[in-house]
Amino acid sequence: MAGLPRLPGPFDPRVEPVGSVRLQRRLEALTPAERGTLETVVAGFDRGRLAGLDDAAVIARVRAAAAVAPPRVRSALEAVWQQRGAAALALRRAAGAPAPDPALFALPGLVPLAVRIVRAWHRPGFALGGPAGEAAREAVAEAPPPFERWRAAILREAQALRAAAFPPAFDLAAVILYVLQWSLVREARAVSADAAERRIRAALEAAAAPLEARLSAAG
Repeated sequence: MAGLPRLPGPFDPRVEPVGSVRLQRRLEALTPAERGTLETVVAGFDRGRLAGLDDAAVIARVRAAAAVAPPRVRSALEAVWQQRGAAALALRRAAGAPAPDPALFALPGLVPLAVRIVRAWHRPGFALGGPAGEAAREAVAEAPPPFERWRAAILREAQALRAAAFPPAFDLAAVILYVLQWSLVREARAVSADAAERRIRAALEAAAAPLEARLSAAG
């Protein structure tokens, strides 16, 4: 992994991320058990892998990822899903939900915020500070444009992953964090502004959409 090029920022056009073929070849050096851990974590992180699943399936995958992830990776997952979960709850409130769905508090990272969200259900951003509060407020904001909100969410998630990856180390956690950051870069470059806006607006208008549709809009 040390021989792979530095990962660019998700929206940095000056540097191309390593190609998927080259990355997969490097990952072949992992043991079968390590590859299994990596697969479980990616399955509980990557939006493309979660799209179309219902709440219970999404939560199960995320919890499975957190259960096998090394400590540094687990902390990053909790930070990311705290943001995605807060945004999903804000979207549900905007769609008319009278109270938060208790099942969503099973998402790693949301447990510490559960009491505060329940008490401040009708307040903007649930009166939360930090990235989770920003994610919740931006998910239902009229401005900036939807694409800019999606971009901000990607950058917040990338920051959480970078923070977990410092200081650098040569271990399985470093490999997993590299792959998760790589997946965000690929997502950022694969979705145009128009496509992102259409996806976000569709999620906002579909009150009965599954959890991941809203998380895709928020993140």
